[in-house]
Amino acid sequence: MDAQATFDIVAQQFREIALLESTKALLEWDERTGLPAQAGGYRAAQITLLSGLIHRRKTQPQLGEQLESLSDSELASDPHSAPGATIARLLKDYRRNTRLPVELVEALSTATVLGQQAWERARAADHWKTFAPHLQEIFSLRRQEAEFLRQDGEPLYDTLLDQYEEGARSKALTATFASLRDELVCLV
Repeated sequence: MDAQATFDIVAQQFREIALLESTKALLEWDERTGLPAQAGGYRAAQITLLSGLIHRRKTQPQLGEQLESLSDSELASDPHSAPGATIARLLKDYRRNTRLPVELVEALSTATVLGQQAWERARAADHWKTFAPHLQEIFSLRRQEAEFLRQDGEPLYDTLLDQYEEGARSKALTATFASLRDELVCLV
């Protein structure tokens, strides 16, 4: 199969993944805006199921083989072209995702949904202590995630920060916020 045909197959797979992700996002939005409290456990199960399905699709060995093949193809020769940049990004994400066990991805989904619901109840009752165990569980799972993703002994926070601001490092953030500290303190 030629590179363009492989690229088209991979693109179709990621279109389907994007549909699943947008469905999950809609469920998450609804959970935060209009979900009856009694439906929380069921919604957590829905989002957890979708998270697992999405992760399994993103980490299929055949997908990895296709991406590796594409990374060596003419399509990837110009990293600034749309196909070249797409292939590089998808391969980087694939390698990252395959380091995470699906059980952890699912546990994080469940914990964050149930944690969000606990936060809403705790905020309404002005009772932080009821939310604290949920937050501790989420932190524990995020630490596990960082341990799976960590490379070359980098700080755990840098491992997770890269998901939100690629290339950012905690050392640079610390310096930035230190210079803003006085101005920020008066705002709170």
